[in-house]
Amino acid sequence: MGGQLFFSERDEKAKHKRRLLREKNGFVPGAHKEEDSVRNKNKKLPKTKRLHQEKLGLWLEYVEKNAGQIDYKTFEGCEAPSHDMVKQFIRWLAKSTLGRLTEGKEPTVRTAQAWAEQFFGGFAEFTKTEVIPEDRTEVYQWIRNTLTVDKVVVNKKKQKYNFTKDDFLRVVSSIWQIDHKKFIPGLVKVDILFALQLYLFTGARVGSFMPSDENKHQRGLRYEHIDLVLFPSRTDPWEVGWRVNQVWLKNNRDSEYTVFGIGIRDSSKPQFASGEVLLSLALEHGALFGIESVADLAQYDLSNGEIPLRWKKDYLSKPIFRNVTADGPQDIPLTQERFTNYLHQIFVAAGYTKHPTIHCLRRNLAKEVEQRYGSAPVSQILAHRDPKTFPEHYQAHCSSMDTVSAILNEVPQSQHIEYFQGYGQFCEPGLPLELPAHIKESILMQPEMVEIQNRIENFESCNDEVSLRAEKLNLRESMVRKRRSELKQYQSQWVQWRKDQKILSRGKDKPVLLENDIFTRAQSLIMPEVGRIATAMALTTELSFEEKLLFVQDLQTQCSRDFDVVYLPNEEPIEGLCPSKHCQVNIESLKKCERSAHIHKCIRSEKAIDSQVSEARMRFCYECMEWYLSHQWRDHCAEHLQTWQTRHCEVIKYRHTVIRPGYCPFCLSDSGLPADKRLDYWPRSCNLREHIESQHIPNINWPLSKPLCGCIETFDSERQLRYHLHDKHGLHQAIWKSPKLPRKRKRSSRTIEEIFSTEPIEEQPKKIRFCPYSPPTQQFDDQIFSKKFLPAPRRESFVTEDPQKDLSKKSDSLCSSSRSSFTSGFSAVNSPLSSRPTTPGLEAIDPKILEPIGYSNGIEQHACDEAAAGLNSLNLSITESDTKKMSLSYTMRSNSPASDLVPEQPGCDIDDEARESKKPSREEPPTSMPPNVENTLENSPQKNGAKHDEGEYEGSLEGKTSDREPRCDTIHDRHKHAAKVKAIHRRFLGVFRIAPHDYKLQKGSPAPDIVLIKKFILWYTLSTRGRLRPDGRPTVITTLACAERFFIGFETATGNMVAEDDCLETYRAHVLIVDQKGPV
Repeated sequence: MGGQLFFSERDEKAKHKRRLLREKNGFVPGAHKEEDSVRNKNKKLPKTKRLHQEKLGLWLEYVEKNAGQIDYKTFEGCEAPSHDMVKQFIRWLAKSTLGRLTEGKEPTVRTAQAWAEQFFGGFAEFTKTEVIPEDRTEVYQWIRNTLTVDKVVVNKKKQKYNFTKDDFLRVVSSIWQIDHKKFIPGLVKVDILFALQLYLFTGARVGSFMPSDENKHQRGLRYEHIDLVLFPSRTDPWEVGWRVNQVWLKNNRDSEYTVFGIGIRDSSKPQFASGEVLLSLALEHGALFGIESVADLAQYDLSNGEIPLRWKKDYLSKPIFRNVTADGPQDIPLTQERFTNYLHQIFVAAGYTKHPTIHCLRRNLAKEVEQRYGSAPVSQILAHRDPKTFPEHYQAHCSSMDTVSAILNEVPQSQHIEYFQGYGQFCEPGLPLELPAHIKESILMQPEMVEIQNRIENFESCNDEVSLRAEKLNLRESMVRKRRSELKQYQSQWVQWRKDQKILSRGKDKPVLLENDIFTRAQSLIMPEVGRIATAMALTTELSFEEKLLFVQDLQTQCSRDFDVVYLPNEEPIEGLCPSKHCQVNIESLKKCERSAHIHKCIRSEKAIDSQVSEARMRFCYECMEWYLSHQWRDHCAEHLQTWQTRHCEVIKYRHTVIRPGYCPFCLSDSGLPADKRLDYWPRSCNLREHIESQHIPNINWPLSKPLCGCIETFDSERQLRYHLHDKHGLHQAIWKSPKLPRKRKRSSRTIEEIFSTEPIEEQPKKIRFCPYSPPTQQFDDQIFSKKFLPAPRRESFVTEDPQKDLSKKSDSLCSSSRSSFTSGFSAVNSPLSSRPTTPGLEAIDPKILEPIGYSNGIEQHACDEAAAGLNSLNLSITESDTKKMSLSYTMRSNSPASDLVPEQPGCDIDDEARESKKPSREEPPTSMPPNVENTLENSPQKNGAKHDEGEYEGSLEGKTSDREPRCDTIHDRHKHAAKVKAIHRRFLGVFRIAPHDYKLQKGSPAPDIVLIKKFILWYTLSTRGRLRPDGRPTVITTLACAERFFIGFETATGNMVAEDDCLETYRAHVLIVDQKGPV
């Protein structure tokens, strides 16, 4: 009895404890009865449910579109559709989809069966009605048998290949040796190297270590998933061994769940030294407890056995693969999308026309494990529940058996099998990463692209910002899509050409000179660890213990690089200050784009002071990152030219710093020049292009009889040469898009020694210039409204990404002075693409313009009196060159945008992009001159015997316009002005709306009278403070710009033009042409 009572009391106490525990945990009987009654509630993942809902939505759309033929409604509890209805739905879906594996774009059998399965699942979830198994089986068989016969779907699968060890070596070497299309930070390169090693040794799926974007805060490889141990070694003080636990397996929803772990040992080969790469990442993150540097690792003694290392508690939940932005690394994992984008970029740079996936590494590991250990361990290491998965789905499409050796009873050979199973057959070094210039131009001129650009122009003229933004996005997407398609086709043709060359040369063809490492070589000069890592990755030799430590140090240095601003060697800031002892300015106070240039200039000055020479005698070599004196420079350049093989001549700028300047390909190949002149360099791309455009291209006689730029190619036209400079020498696409001199700025195209030269530079005095206005003729008006001159897409000699805007860029404008006049207009029939800049001398303001205008107070009257009286102090003259230019210029209001006025005055905000759109193209004279220009020439003063030689003018015109196509410039040309210039017109018209007058501006409003126009122009001008005079009065050019902007803006907004006589009167009221006594 005593024993029974004891056990009874014990059971009661246990029941009481369980009851209290249930109450504490919040258990309520029957609270989840309704939820638990649902079968297979969480069987499917959210991603699978979304696919089911998507197919159900398509089913509902199909039923709605065919309501007249199908008498069926889908609702909860309805009957399942018959198999024939499902078949019709699959046909409807197949005809609405484009496949990717066939040329005919038909879907595959596997895709169609997946549609059917997703529809069945979505229908059951929505209606709670299951489609009977017999109908499901019938649909699956019908897709496989009937639809393939009807050519609705094709029974084709994507070929499966293995990512072999040779492919792995080729890829990891290219990460550090080959230039990539987009910038990859150093930390990301180390992450990708470690990730590839991890996937190679574990065979994990990509989602096991790289989370999707929606799960990046919960998943991803963390430090708590890795156990790191230092083991004793026979040859070295220690070696690294580590274990990784795969948590996020396929279909796993529990973060605490771990199927198994995989132990990985370190290797002495740097390509497979995963332990060293893991140590470098941990040291950079500061995650190791008690270890802060490589020197701490070198002090370990393992004579007493292995030493397990541990992570700091704060780092256990932090990711190992971290996302990196322009602001630096983040504490969120690198996602699948970004990781696959980086891999795609790396595979293309390595020369792969077919891109492997992480599943290819998984398949290759399974093959190697199966050959060594049999098929049983494969299911474990790949985490397969069904042992049949590997033989059915993880076999390459080429058999692994050497049947010849089996028949002949010989030792098996696998070289040919590895070739056909691997991706090496799709690798061609030197694969082009960019389209040639002529293909880029052909894309711009396709009718679809021209139509999109026309719509953009229409939306800009209508001020429809929403539609404009959407259409610009459409243009960008179309451009990217077409360029990708063309690039893929071009790469296929290039690969086939390379294979044909090998066949025709009997395998004796010369290797292609690859220049895909220019950027990497320049990087290695400012970051020496990049060169050492690249060298280690290219070798197959094993590393010693000391070399391993240096390898870890280099990887850690690359991870810790501050990629905010990169500095040249020995020019890094010291505690945030300029390293020059004569400067010591706070670098953070400067713009990022100015920091490196500031330090470089200070270092030049400091070295010049230390060497007791002028700054002009200091030379910096970007090829070896060293300073030299001027008497050493020529010999040093000669040494570089002896081994010079690089054809790339464009400026390379990396993280706000020029790491390789631009070189002139014509000067480099000219053996008649001194060595220092051949290696003249330009730190700005625009200056290099200006040198080529002004010093070389104009002096070429076509067709070429011998190479000029060091290449064996010859060219029949200037167009081909420009394409060649972009394709082979890497010059910016502006060399063929905008074949003209860049807009002249204060920064000229002088070389470095010219910039720092102490010799005075002779400058021409600036002159105030103006080109008189001429109204359009009746013949020109007739051409405007003639149907045969309607704008139509056609191929121009040189085009931009906006061909219609390119027409406006080819109109003549001024770049020889900081103050410009109105541009010249041409007939749509016989005008050349561009004309010579013209700048006749400025005359005097007529004081009579002030008479008919009333004033509200005496302040404006006083200011105008001062403006008229101040003209007597102007000392204006017209030189001989100006007189010649006057004979080649006339202007039209309809063809002269006010935005062509270059100087920036207060109230006239013209930004750089607006000025860029006004750069002159080719300088050629017009084909005819209106009468008023001839009258102007007769009354113009002539100095030094300057005369207007009509015969010379006609002869020069005849030679320059014989091969030109006629343009189609009209008053209503909507593509005349760039978007920024149109914005200036609209902004100026807004000023007119708020001016003190009673005129109402709206669509269709008639033009205001001349008195109101004069009042407004004078009111705006007197409200503006100029910058060229001490008293702040605006210049005549500013006043004329105001008038021109008003005329063009008014026409754009109302659709009506200001009368030509009123325009002419407005211009002539400010500037009068007088007799030969000169301007007053």
